[in-house]
Amino acid sequence: MIKKLVCILVLLCFVSVVLSVDIVVYTNVRWLRSEGDNTKEIKIRMIIEPDQLTVRGKKTGSLLFEIPWTAIEGLTYSKSKHSRWKIGAGVAVVVGVFAIPFFFMKGTKHWLTVKHNEKMTAFRLNKTFRLDKKTFNMIIAEFEAKTGLTASRIEE
Repeated sequence: MIKKLVCILVLLCFVSVVLSVDIVVYTNVRWLRSEGDNTKEIKIRMIIEPDQLTVRGKKTGSLLFEIPWTAIEGLTYSKSKHSRWKIGAGVAVVVGVFAIPFFFMKGTKHWLTVKHNEKMTAFRLNKTFRLDKKTFNMIIAEFEAKTGLTASRIEE
């Protein structure tokens, strides 16, 4: 009987510690990495930790970078519209004439730019992320809560 009570107590302690850790992971995010004159969208796992933002590659899990919340100096949210003609072309093959409206529809991309101070170089750097349409509000709210900053919004 005492062993069962001890096991339950240990389990409850473990669960309370796990639930108290404030770590959130977003997997449907992309980071725009500059490569010379070009930019490339990298699929990432954005890990919101209590003291820092950690970004890892989605496939390999390798660490790309970490930014302490105290180093973030500014947040900018923007959204852009893009045409869906590529999607419409694919659907047109399957559906036929009824896919024509897809050529004229527009989709929206959500962007978050984080301005931070890099301690090693003393330069202000920007990291830009393309956010998912389902989670962009949650991610922006997390950044605002962790940094104490309000994201400036640029909308078309």
